Amino acid sequence: MYYNGMIFEVFHGYNFIMQRKHWFLGLCLTLVFMGGCNLINPIRVDGQEMPRATSTEMVATPQTAPTPTPGFTSTPTLLSPDQLLWVANPVDGQVRVIDPISGATLVIIPTGMHPEQMVLGEGAAWALDREGDRVLKFSLADYTLQVVIPVPQGETNCLVAGAGFIWVGVTERPLTNILLPGEEYHETGGVVRIDPRTGQVAGYGQVGPVLDLTVARGVVWGLVKMPIETALVRIDPATLVSSPVQLAGTPDWQIEDALTASDTSLWMFSQAYGKLYRLSFEGHLYDEIRLGQHPPIGPAGMVIGDRWLWLAAPWGKVIQVDTGNDQVVAELSLDLPLSNVSWAVGAAWVTSLVGGKVFRIDPMAQTASLEVAIGPTVRPTPMVTATPILRAHRPCPDAPYSRLEVGDQVRTLEEPALPQRLRKEAGKDAERVGWIQPGEVARVLEGPVCADGWVWWKVETLTGGYTGWAAEGDGTEYWLIPWK
Repeated sequence: MYYNGMIFEVFHGYNFIMQRKHWFLGLCLTLVFMGGCNLINPIRVDGQEMPRATSTEMVATPQTAPTPTPGFTSTPTLLSPDQLLWVANPVDGQVRVIDPISGATLVIIPTGMHPEQMVLGEGAAWALDREGDRVLKFSLADYTLQVVIPVPQGETNCLVAGAGFIWVGVTERPLTNILLPGEEYHETGGVVRIDPRTGQVAGYGQVGPVLDLTVARGVVWGLVKMPIETALVRIDPATLVSSPVQLAGTPDWQIEDALTASDTSLWMFSQAYGKLYRLSFEGHLYDEIRLGQHPPIGPAGMVIGDRWLWLAAPWGKVIQVDTGNDQVVAELSLDLPLSNVSWAVGAAWVTSLVGGKVFRIDPMAQTASLEVAIGPTVRPTPMVTATPILRAHRPCPDAPYSRLEVGDQVRTLEEPALPQRLRKEAGKDAERVGWIQPGEVARVLEGPVCADGWVWWKVETLTGGYTGWAAEGDGTEYWLIPWK
């Protein structure tokens, strides 16, 4: 009996253990299943839901200690954010912060815009969005986008930091691209001064269309496009008053494309002549360096790093010049259109947006020792040209000149704030069928028709839904203005 009881107790104990094991195994499988279902979107133990996974690129935690890469020995020096390489990609709208020693991408900052040119200075990192005509400010402390600064003065061309401000070169937009007989068109533009502390535009100086800018000796220097030559101007940072600097010592016309400065000299590059010019801050020519003429496939860019001048040439080569003797010491072909050149931790960095890469070029090795991918590539496009300026035509002998064509969009005057009549047919006495409100945009459907000494166009308002005939103007002013 005792024996059988032992058998019963043993069996009962075994059965209890097996039940517990099955229960425990079921619990484990349940937890594993739940965990497997939530690997992508884990649940926090404190009950708060974690952010759901997205397809955005994962960003590493910001680092400042360089890590060695194969074949390159790094020094154990900590790099501050202003020593890192900041590169913008207008295609994906991201700014990448790269360790210039290891080539590792440390931080990726999404912007939702189209940043392109980047500069460091005045306590922050800055990016120029040419497509949106705005400047982006990034914090060096936490790598965040802090401020977006619109530049309404015109189409943005270039960006530089120095003399206590951020400077943007612009070309003003023409009020109309159609000229009346006897009128001449001259491009206008200037420099926009941005206060880095407030993140706001703090002044605008009209000097002409600015192609490139640099800051040296507390002064802003600019290349300004003129009807014949490219003027070199000196801009006072406080007053924004500009004065021309005449280049003396060469018979060449001043037709330059890029500008930079060292502590002792100004440097200009001319694609037309295929030359580098080194000159004093008073405009006296020190030296000319002949590079030869080549068909351009991209823009030009220059930077001074240590004793070297680096030119990202328009024909796709990187030119290294020893500023001690003004001799070209290396020409490196990357077989890609180049976008920009910068200097970081003892090396030149050349960006090719078409190639989607940035290349490190060591001055002594005179070769590309590292390349880093910077996101999607930019499609090659022809060199940008100015907006075409057209002449007005006179469809009606007894009416004012017309600036419109069928298919154009037009906008009515905002001042005075009076709606413009739309009529059933062309003519002052025709039946009124609707209105165009002040500042409203319409599309030209038919015309022109001559009636009562005016030029008439059939238009359709884009917001009000009215269709009818409207007069373009009366010779004193235009009521329908070309709108792009």
